[in-house]
Amino acid sequence: MVNAKGIETYDEGDSAEYSPGKVRKLFSCQLDLGPGHTEETLFMVGPDSEGQVMALWRETAWDDEGASAVAWTAKGFYEEPEVWRRLLEAYLRVLREQESFEGHEFNDISSPSKGPLSMAEIKAAFGKVWGG
Repeated sequence: MVNAKGIETYDEGDSAEYSPGKVRKLFSCQLDLGPGHTEETLFMVGPDSEGQVMALWRETAWDDEGASAVAWTAKGFYEEPEVWRRLLEAYLRVLREQESFEGHEFNDISSPSKGPLSMAEIKAAFGKVWGG
């Protein structure tokens, strides 16, 4: 189900129908999923292989099938870099609302110096969702 802002997330849509096309690293982090369970997680952005959607992709060492779309929108609905910011914010909101994340689960965040969003923009997205 597409929300009013034209974005779907993994909790409401079928991300399995998409596979990544040419993606770029947005950021990586250590994701704390509970006592003794931390996953090195890579977040990437880019189109799916068919060019239908622009997506935020997540991949961990535990993912047997590679990267999966966690938020996406129809290609052309938003322009870059706004599309990346909106997809990241939508994904973080789902984690807050559906999975009770509080923001502190994301540790050691690093992003490429010339990435799709700057580190300041990434931190602003976290701040918008969790305040701070």
